Amino acid sequence: MRPPETVDTGLALDWTARDFRAHFTPEKLLRLHPHWHLNDLAAEGATWRAALKNHETEKDFDLVFRLGFSDRPDDDQCMRIEFEGAPLEALVFERASGRIVVRLEGLRPPGALDDFQPELWLRGILGYLGMYTRPTPGRLINRVVMNRFLIPMNPSQRKICIMIYRFTVLEVVVILLIVVGYFLFMR
Repeated sequence: MRPPETVDTGLALDWTARDFRAHFTPEKLLRLHPHWHLNDLAAEGATWRAALKNHETEKDFDLVFRLGFSDRPDDDQCMRIEFEGAPLEALVFERASGRIVVRLEGLRPPGALDDFQPELWLRGILGYLGMYTRPTPGRLINRVVMNRFLIPMNPSQRKICIMIYRFTVLEVVVILLIVVGYFLFMR
């Protein structure tokens, strides 16, 4: 087992544990992994058991975890995800001088749960957090689309919708270029 690894996310968010609790349910956290399809999620006391399928490898696996939020307002630890039988003991989100820092505790070499891939999951969570750093119109639209439409989908549906969305944006840009070109060069 390696010592804890700290990752400075570079995200200037001054969120407390209450903000994390409001935005991250166990289901939403699991759906932020780009390859996991959530088949079932059940609470067993303070522990959650998720039946997942890795969309990339087509393998089914179970993930048992505990999700905790600090109740003290002066605590810098915002969210803690503890795992049972995974290649990672805990994923801890903390505040450090106005930024979000992630600590990966108890990294073990991959074994029984090779489909866990904490790097991909962390990238998905940080991408979601990044939409809350500055309230620009583009990020607000992306937040609404992500929360209402993309997160509830399984990974293949999500990829298809993102591809259609990109083609639609490209079509609109091409149409605008044609219209602007017509009025600039034909007159």
